[in-house]
Amino acid sequence: MVMTNRSRPAKRSTHDELVRRALRSLERRARRPGVLLNKPSVVADWFRLRLAEREHEVFAAAWLDHHHRLIAFEELFRGTINSAPVAVREVVKSALRHNAAAALFAHNHPSGGNWPSSADVAITREINEALGLIDVVTLDHFVVTATDPPASVGAIAPDALQCFSINHLIRASEERVAPGKPKNKRRETPDAKSPLPQSQGE
Repeated sequence: MVMTNRSRPAKRSTHDELVRRALRSLERRARRPGVLLNKPSVVADWFRLRLAEREHEVFAAAWLDHHHRLIAFEELFRGTINSAPVAVREVVKSALRHNAAAALFAHNHPSGGNWPSSADVAITREINEALGLIDVVTLDHFVVTATDPPASVGAIAPDALQCFSINHLIRASEERVAPGKPKNKRRETPDAKSPLPQSQGE
C-alpha cells in the first residue's frame, strides 16, 4: 500500500506533463504562419485540454487575427462549481486590448453535461452583438466537460452567431425601407431536444 500511495503523485505528474505537451503542440500549430485555427475539432480539443478538469467554471477566449490564427488565450472570468458571471463590457475591452479580428469562446461544466443552457445561448448572443459593433467576429462558443465531447452553441442556436455589425445594421435598415422587397422570415432555433448537429468549419 505504501508503494501505491507514493506512486500517485508520480502518475499525476505524468498526466500533467502529457497535457502540457499536447497544449504546446496545439499552440505551435496555431501560431505557425499559414495554419488556420478554424477546424471545430482542433478548437474543441484545445479548449477541453485547457478547461475540462477545472473544479470551478471558467469562461475563456481565444483571440484570433484576420486569418484565424491565435493571438492570445485568456481566461476572462472564474466562477463557482455551476456558474461563472460574464461581463460583456470586459469581453469587449479584452478584444480591443489584443487587437483581435475574431474570437472563439468556451467555458467548462465541472459537474458534467455538455448541453449549452439557455443562459449560455443568451450570453453568446450578447457577446456576438457587442463584438460585432467593433468588427470582431464571434466564430463559436464551446461547452466542455471532462467526460463528454465539447458542444457548440453555434450548432444548436445559429441565430446567436448571426452577423451583427454597423454595416449589418445599415443593410437591415435599407431592406426595411426598400419598396417591393419581401421581409425576411425569422430563423427558428432548433428544438433543444433534437440531436446536436455537427459544427461546421469555414
